[in-house]
Amino acid sequence: MEQVGIGTIQPKSRLESLSKEQVIQRCLIIEDELERLIRENYELRGLQLTDSQLTLILNEQLDELKSKIFGRSSERYKKPVKTGDQGHKPPPKPRIKKPSALGEQMDRKSP
Repeated sequence: MEQVGIGTIQPKSRLESLSKEQVIQRCLIIEDELERLIRENYELRGLQLTDSQLTLILNEQLDELKSKIFGRSSERYKKPVKTGDQGHKPPPKPRIKKPSALGEQMDRKSP
């Protein structure tokens, strides 16, 4: 007897198995833990952080992470045209011909 497959079942990742509320709750727990670790790190250095300083440090870390993930190297764009350049190129220099080519040219011109 052959077993007929209805379809393949893809295993879900941990993130897919969580509800939206559970994901938000876990993110908040991770943010709180990060804040605690940053405070503890600075306290071990002998520095006390205010809430505004902690927020600034967290925002700087977030910006750095975003630039690493979504920075210019992650996407391929055409190089921007410089504003002063505007596509105007100086005319190319005339090519220097070899003496043998100049002699052939002179021979063709003479009647």
